[in-house]
Amino acid sequence: MFVLPTRRGVPLPAVFRRFAPAIPHPLQLPAKTIGALGRMAAEATSPVEIAISTQRNHVAFRLRIGANEVVVYSRLLEGPFPNYEQVIPKNNPKTLTISRLALREALDRVATHSDNITHQVKFAVAPDEVRLSVNTADVGAGDESIDAKYDGDELEVGYNANYLLDILKTIETENVLFRLNTSISAGIVEPEGALAEGTEDILCLIMPLRLPEPAAV
Repeated sequence: MFVLPTRRGVPLPAVFRRFAPAIPHPLQLPAKTIGALGRMAAEATSPVEIAISTQRNHVAFRLRIGANEVVVYSRLLEGPFPNYEQVIPKNNPKTLTISRLALREALDRVATHSDNITHQVKFAVAPDEVRLSVNTADVGAGDESIDAKYDGDELEVGYNANYLLDILKTIETENVLFRLNTSISAGIVEPEGALAEGTEDILCLIMPLRLPEPAAV
């Protein structure tokens, strides 16, 4: 099993992709290498071949893009990899199932009114719908409702819209599944059902943003 955790920014979302290439030992790669490989793999017209140096300090990735053969060389990082399993919540009992495309489009529209630093959008989650809302001084307000299935107490939570849009672009299934707990705890976003590649699964972790206190009356 090969696990590929990727992270960016603060607060951090993380995407964990698990798949099964024929690699006998764990590899630690620089983030830039992973990013470049991801972009090229999306256009690849052949499987990606992996070759590791005998000293186990460099690795080569060979693939074809159209008529061109591409080889990417990278150094391997040394030392133990952080125990990323510790940051994955083990008790998120509230599940939300929603159309990936509907959420992506609504979030994209509402986010145009969000703060240009935090990009915060409020999610008001109820049994039959999710309401996305933004009200930013000097920018404007936006509000969208989307049908959804939710089993849990009503919940209001804030997320960075840009980070969540990145996650929704990573997932390819028709619906996405959110596993939630409280408004201040990490959420998990997963594909609903099997992916096209049966040997791969994805788990996405996103940290909430603290919502502003309601204005005093």
